[in-house]
Amino acid sequence: MLLYFGSITMAQEAVASEPESYAFKDGKYTIHTKAPKHIGVYYKVQIISVGAFDKNDPDLQAAVRLGQLTTEYIVEKDVFRLLIGEASDLSNAELLLQKLKSAGFRDAFIVKYQHGIRVK
Repeated sequence: MLLYFGSITMAQEAVASEPESYAFKDGKYTIHTKAPKHIGVYYKVQIISVGAFDKNDPDLQAAVRLGQLTTEYIVEKDVFRLLIGEASDLSNAELLLQKLKSAGFRDAFIVKYQHGIRVK
C-alpha cells in the first residue's frame, strides 16, 4: 500500500531526498561520498578504514546508535572510511569520540570538515 501526500508518494519522496554522491580531493586521493555537505566548519569521528564492511555488523551497529554513519570511498586505495556523527563544535566531537572509544573503537579519531570537504 502506498501512502499519498499531495501528488507525491512516500517512495518517490524517499528517492528524491536521498543525498547525491559527490567527489573531492584529499591530497592525492579522490574521495566519493554521499555525506551531507554543511556550510562552515564541523566535525565527525572516523572509526575505521576498511576494504569492505557490512552495515548490519553488530559492532558497527553499536557505533550507529551513537550517530549517523557516513562513508568515504578512497578510489586509489579501494578503501572505505567509516565515520560517525556530526558536531558543530570540537567539544561535542570530543564527547562523541569518548563514547565511541568506550564502545570499543579504540583507534577512532576526530576529523574536521569545512563546507563538506575534509581538512587537516
